This record gives sequence, C-alpha cells and structure tokens, in this order.
Amino acid sequence: MLHAWIEAHLADDLSLAALARQAGMSERSFSRHYAETIGLTPARSIERLRVEATRRLLTDSRGSGTPPWQLKFGATAP
Repeated sequence: MLHAWIEAHLADDLSLAALARQAGMSERSFSRHYAETIGLTPARSIERLRVEATRRLLTDSRGSGTPPWQLKFGATAP
C-alpha cells in the first residue's frame, strides 16, 4: 500500500519524514521496519521505483504521464 502511494507521488517530497508520516510511524521506527521488511533502505527503494517509472515513460510511445525530467531522479531521499 505504501509503495502504491510512493509511485503516485514520485515527483513529490519523499523524504524519510514524509514517508514516516504517511505510514504513521516515527522516522526511526519506519526506517528500521522498512529495511527489515523490504530488504532495502527507503532511499534505495525510491531510487529503484523512480528508475523503473522513468524507464516506463521513456518506452511509452503515447508520451502520457509525468515527463522523466520531473521525476527528480537523483534527488536527495532518505
């Protein structure tokens, strides 16, 4: 459920604070729980989701969705 929210907000602030707030947890608890559950840090997961979204956009011949340059790839994340 959180990943669906993240994918819908890839161009938004996805800082650790924003993710923890969305999950209803403290930053420390969220970070620890996320890494234990997913096997990646939140920052690494967001990076992968943004890369995959960019890949889909670049191969989308209709050009729908957010332009790749607006996905903030490489932006500072938790």
